[in-house]
Amino acid sequence: MLFWGLHYNSKFDERTIGYALDYGTPDIKRELEALVKAGIIDRVIEEGVALYCLTLDEGKRRPIIEWARPGHAGR
Repeated sequence: MLFWGLHYNSKFDERTIGYALDYGTPDIKRELEALVKAGIIDRVIEEGVALYCLTLDEGKRRPIIEWARPGHAGR
């Protein structure tokens, strides 16, 4: 969640996400799919490549961004 809260306006492919989070390919695929199903992240296809970004649903998006904000007591 911290990753998505810090990069809330960005889109990434699964390879980049896996590298940033130090996840192997099978693990990142499973985790991304779970987050898409939960409505936490969105998957979009651009030029034939699946990209992932934090959901635009403000009710789900706002708490993640706030939690990731520097100085938040929950960190």
